[in-house]
Amino acid sequence: MKLRLLLVKDSPGDARLILRELKKVDYNITTDRVETPEAMTD
Repeated sequence: MKLRLLLVKDSPGDARLILRELKKVDYNITTDRVETPEAMTD
């Protein structure tokens, strides 16, 4: 199963935890992590 995930203002540690848990259930994950609204348009 494919999943695109955009993490907004999550700490790097929290992002790693989220990704680790999603990988356990066998998702094919594409991620981006941004800290500002402007970065969401890049």
